[in-house]
Formats: sequence, C-alpha cells, structure tokens
Amino acid sequence: MPNRQLYDRIERLKKQTLLQLHELEQISEELQKVIEENHNLTMENRHLKDRLDELEPNTHTKKVAKKKKRSQSIINFRKYLRPRIPYLQLVLWKT
Repeated sequence: MPNRQLYDRIERLKKQTLLQLHELEQISEELQKVIEENHNLTMENRHLKDRLDELEPNTHTKKVAKKKKRSQSIINFRKYLRPRIPYLQLVLWKT
C-alpha cells in the first residue's frame, strides 16, 4: 500500500504542477499584453506632446520641463548632511 500512496502523491503533484504551469503561461501572456499596451501608450503620448509643441511652441509642456526641482531628499541632504561631512564637501561640492 505505501507504494500506491507514493504513486498517487506523485500523480497529484504532477497534475498540480501542470495546472500551475498553465496558469503561469496565462499570466505571462497577460503581462506581455500589458507591457505592449503600455509601450504603445507611451509612444503615442510622446508623439502627441511633440505634435502639441509643434503647434504651440510656448505651451505648458516646455514650462513644466524647465521647472523641474530637486527632490526633497536631495534638498535635505545638502541642507543637513553636507556641513557634517567635510570629505564630501571637498570631493562633491568644490565650493
């Protein structure tokens, strides 16, 4: 009887593995579709922004690009840690 139980367990495991493999393939296909759609939307967005800039050169898109600020973490680093790390002052900020 132990041999039969072992065989049954192996068969059950094979079935479960095949089911999981099938599910993994489905997920992979769905992910591929999402990635393709994301890429297409990104390209479309880029072309639309370029077209908008051609039609109206002084639009909001260029103003936003010019107004990029440093992240808050960089601002905090420069404000609080920069004075406390003399070596970095010499190497990174030759001021």
